[in-house]
Amino acid sequence: MKNMALSALTAAAVLMLLSAGTGYGTTNLPSYYAHATVEDTNGVIAPWYHGQNGQWDERLQIAVNVLKRYPWVDRSKAVMAAPDFVYNSHWSIKPDGTILIPPTTDWMCGDLCQRAWSIVKGLTAYYQYSGDPMAFIYIPLTVDYILDYGLTDEKANWPSFPISTPTRGKAYGNFRTTNILPRPRSSDTESWPTATGPGKSVAA
Repeated sequence: MKNMALSALTAAAVLMLLSAGTGYGTTNLPSYYAHATVEDTNGVIAPWYHGQNGQWDERLQIAVNVLKRYPWVDRSKAVMAAPDFVYNSHWSIKPDGTILIPPTTDWMCGDLCQRAWSIVKGLTAYYQYSGDPMAFIYIPLTVDYILDYGLTDEKANWPSFPISTPTRGKAYGNFRTTNILPRPRSSDTESWPTATGPGKSVAA
């Protein structure tokens, strides 16, 4: 008898949950997040995006188009002409898509090697997916800046080694110095030094 009663209670609870779920799902909101609700012929919510490869392509193009529209700096401001994001992670974007670069300091380049790694890995994957040759422009500029202007001095304790957080030196300029004592940092496949000033260092 107890087992029968327990089974009946369980069945009743399941029916209540199912009926509650059905009642809740009969009404759809006018929109979800930034998109108006799309329903199929049965009133079931359907995908709002109808382009090729689903939303992945749209989101990817939004991100890539930001990079393509990003302001460049020339030799009058930097040691080499390149997109501003090669030198600086300080930026903002207006509702109409205009990209702004606010006044910055040397500290805004403290993520240099982390940013460079993201550019190299991200655009490599993007080229493999799309075949867009923009990677062959942005990747060499990013890597060349570090190799030409972002290494420790030949006389440093770690000579000719990438400075991962160059918060000393001139923004948009040369970060090479003999006063940096770098320490290696574990990354995906690389080791980067992290330096804060003469005779001292911190691990990232």
